Amino acid sequence: MTAAAEAIGQADARVGDLEATLRRLASELAVLGRPAPSRLALEPGQLAGIGAQLATSADAADGFWLMRRATAATLDSLQNAFAAVDARDPDRALTAISAAEMSRATVRAWPGNLLTLPFWTKATGDLLAALRSLAIALRDHDVAGARAAEARYRSAATSAHQADVALAVAIAEGGSAVSDTPLAAAALALRAVQDALGEVRSILV
Repeated sequence: MTAAAEAIGQADARVGDLEATLRRLASELAVLGRPAPSRLALEPGQLAGIGAQLATSADAADGFWLMRRATAATLDSLQNAFAAVDARDPDRALTAISAAEMSRATVRAWPGNLLTLPFWTKATGDLLAALRSLAIALRDHDVAGARAAEARYRSAATSAHQADVALAVAIAEGGSAVSDTPLAAAALALRAVQDALGEVRSILV
């Protein structure tokens, strides 16, 4: 996001040159009795403003996407832990659980305020704790402990679907909150440039 903000802001210096080129082309076409291209739907300083907006939100956006990647890493490691437990491989399960706990800690440490995200971190933490207990019981050949851990896991798993929904809502809300306005403005600016270039190409063909 920071790199995009810098690139858009730097492009502002070229808006004036592009407008001058379009005016010159319009004059030349007028001599030939041909219609002029439309005026560029951008003003000098507009891209600089969009770049500044993006820069302002860059830290928040970068932090959000770091958190988003951590949720994906947590779910991947959780899936690996499930597979290892099913394969009766407690050492591999414990390694995957530790990885999931680390990435989940990154999510919990994120300073944003999304109402549904704590539900996901809580439900995921319950699943990981149950899986850890189960993996340890398997490793230690503790039959009673394994039964208790399985019961604990089944209880935690009842919230899995709601947790998935909570995460989806959090990701949607968080992504739009940190990037929608400046990105929409950037998209409109890019469209204006594309439209102008398209008209020029149609004239030159």
